[in-house]
Amino acid sequence: MSPASQTWVRAVLFGCAVILALQALWLIAPEISRVGRSAPAQTVAAAELPVRRDAAAQRAAWLGFVRGDLWSELVLNYSALVFNPAPEGAQSPTGEALQHARSDAERALRHSPHNSRVWLLLAALELRTHPAGNENRAAAAVKMAYYTGPGELELVPLRLGVALQPELLGDDEIQQLARQEIQTIVSRKPDLKSAVLAAYQRAGAPARKFIEDVASGQDPNFLRAVPSEAWFR
Repeated sequence: MSPASQTWVRAVLFGCAVILALQALWLIAPEISRVGRSAPAQTVAAAELPVRRDAAAQRAAWLGFVRGDLWSELVLNYSALVFNPAPEGAQSPTGEALQHARSDAERALRHSPHNSRVWLLLAALELRTHPAGNENRAAAAVKMAYYTGPGELELVPLRLGVALQPELLGDDEIQQLARQEIQTIVSRKPDLKSAVLAAYQRAGAPARKFIEDVASGQDPNFLRAVPSEAWFR
C-alpha cells in the first residue's frame, strides 16, 4: 500500500474514532446527569426531591438534545400538574408552568411521536391552557393517545378521564374510541372495571349518560357497583 493510501486510511479510521467517541459522550453525558435523581432519600430533604428530580431530567433532556426518551421522561414529571388535584389550600399551577409543560410535551413528541403517555398529557395540558378554544388540538392529542397505545391498559383510567371531558365528548371519533374501550372492559377486562366506575363517579352528566348507555349494552348490572350517592351528584 502506498504512503498516500496509508495516510488516507489512517484519516478515515481517525474520523470514525472521533465520531464514535462523540456518540459515546452523547449517550453517557445524560445518564451521568441523571445520577442525582437516585440519591438516597435520607441524604436529601424531602422538599428538595421533586426539585432535584426535575432539574436532573431537564439537564438530561437538553444534553440528549434529540433523544425522545429523555424529553418524554422530563415531560411525564409534569403529570401531577394536570392529573393530581391540588390539596386543599395548596397553590394551583400557574399558567406559565402549564405553558412550559405544554411546550416540552410538544418537543418530546417531535422526537418520540409513539409515546401515548405524552400524547395524553398534552391533551390534558391543552384543555388546561386553552379551555375555551383548544378543543380541536386536545381532541387530536386524545386520538393519538388511543392510536399509539391501544394495549397500554395502565393508561385506561387517565385516558377515559380525559376523553370524557365535556369539551371532547362531542367529537364522534372520540366517542367511538371511548365506547370501544368501555365495551372491551365491561365484557372482557373485569380487572379494569374499577377504572370505568371511577370515571363515572367523576364525570359530568353528559359523560355519565354516555357511560350508562355503553355499559348497560354489555352488562345491565354493571353500574350497580357505583355508590348510591354518586347518582345524585
